Amino acid sequence: MNHYVYEVTNLVNGKKYIGKRSCKCPIEEDKYIGSGTLLKKAIEKYGKENFKKEILQVCNSEEEAYKKEIELIHIYNAVDNEKYYN
Repeated sequence: MNHYVYEVTNLVNGKKYIGKRSCKCPIEEDKYIGSGTLLKKAIEKYGKENFKKEILQVCNSEEEAYKKEIELIHIYNAVDNEKYYN
Protein backbone atom coordinates (compact mmCIF):
# COMPACT_ATOMS: atom_id res chain seq x y z
CA MET A 1 0.00 0.00 0.00
CA ASN A 2 1.23 3.51 -0.82
CA HIS A 3 0.53 6.47 1.46
CA TYR A 4 1.00 10.13 0.75
CA VAL A 5 -0.05 13.69 1.56
CA TYR A 6 -1.08 15.91 -1.34
CA GLU A 7 -2.23 19.40 -2.18
CA VAL A 8 -4.81 20.12 -4.87
CA THR A 9 -4.86 23.60 -6.42
CA ASN A 10 -7.74 25.16 -8.32
CA LEU A 11 -6.06 26.64 -11.40
CA VAL A 12 -8.88 29.17 -11.84
CA ASN A 13 -8.98 30.83 -8.40
CA GLY A 14 -5.86 29.49 -6.63
CA LYS A 15 -7.73 27.86 -3.74
CA LYS A 16 -6.15 24.71 -2.34
CA TYR A 17 -6.98 21.51 -0.49
CA ILE A 18 -4.64 19.42 1.67
CA GLY A 19 -5.39 15.73 2.02
CA LYS A 20 -3.94 12.28 2.57
CA ARG A 21 -4.36 9.16 0.49
CA SER A 22 -3.60 5.46 0.67
CA CYS A 23 -3.74 3.44 -2.55
CA LYS A 24 -2.51 0.21 -4.08
CA CYS A 25 -1.48 1.78 -7.38
CA PRO A 26 1.77 3.68 -7.95
CA ILE A 27 1.36 7.16 -6.46
CA GLU A 28 2.15 8.95 -9.71
CA GLU A 29 -0.68 7.03 -11.44
CA ASP A 30 -3.30 7.70 -8.76
CA LYS A 31 -6.10 9.82 -10.26
CA TYR A 32 -7.74 10.54 -6.88
CA ILE A 33 -8.15 14.27 -6.35
CA GLY A 34 -9.89 14.52 -2.97
CA SER A 35 -13.26 14.10 -1.32
CA GLY A 36 -13.77 17.17 0.85
CA THR A 37 -17.29 18.60 0.55
CA LEU A 38 -16.17 22.06 -0.58
CA LEU A 39 -13.58 20.59 -2.92
CA LYS A 40 -16.16 18.31 -4.56
CA LYS A 41 -18.46 21.29 -5.14
CA ALA A 42 -15.59 23.26 -6.66
CA ILE A 43 -14.70 20.38 -8.98
CA GLU A 44 -18.34 20.27 -10.13
CA LYS A 45 -18.27 24.03 -10.76
CA TYR A 46 -14.86 24.38 -12.44
CA GLY A 47 -14.26 20.89 -13.87
CA LYS A 48 -11.62 18.37 -12.84
CA GLU A 49 -9.31 19.59 -15.61
CA ASN A 50 -8.91 22.89 -13.72
CA PHE A 51 -7.30 21.23 -10.69
CA LYS A 52 -3.70 20.17 -10.21
CA LYS A 53 -2.51 17.66 -7.60
CA GLU A 54 0.96 17.86 -6.09
CA ILE A 55 2.46 15.19 -3.84
CA LEU A 56 3.77 16.90 -0.69
CA GLN A 57 5.15 13.86 1.10
CA VAL A 58 5.32 10.12 0.60
CA CYS A 59 4.81 8.30 3.90
CA ASN A 60 5.63 4.85 5.26
CA SER A 61 2.20 4.25 6.81
CA GLU A 62 -1.36 5.54 6.81
CA GLU A 63 -0.81 6.79 10.36
CA GLU A 64 2.24 8.80 9.29
CA ALA A 65 0.27 10.29 6.37
CA TYR A 66 -2.62 11.19 8.66
CA LYS A 67 -0.27 12.93 11.13
CA LYS A 68 1.45 14.87 8.34
CA GLU A 69 -1.92 15.92 6.88
CA ILE A 70 -3.03 17.24 10.29
CA GLU A 71 0.29 19.04 10.75
CA LEU A 72 0.06 20.80 7.37
CA ILE A 73 -3.59 21.72 7.83
CA HIS A 74 -2.58 23.28 11.15
CA ILE A 75 0.48 25.09 9.73
CA TYR A 76 -1.56 26.67 6.93
CA ASN A 77 -4.66 27.13 9.10
CA ALA A 78 -6.43 25.46 6.17
CA VAL A 79 -9.73 24.95 7.98
CA ASP A 80 -10.25 28.66 8.71
CA ASN A 81 -8.25 30.09 5.81
CA GLU A 82 -10.52 31.15 2.92
CA LYS A 83 -7.73 30.23 0.47
CA TYR A 84 -8.36 26.52 1.27
CA TYR A 85 -11.24 24.12 0.74
CA ASN A 86 -10.46 22.24 3.97
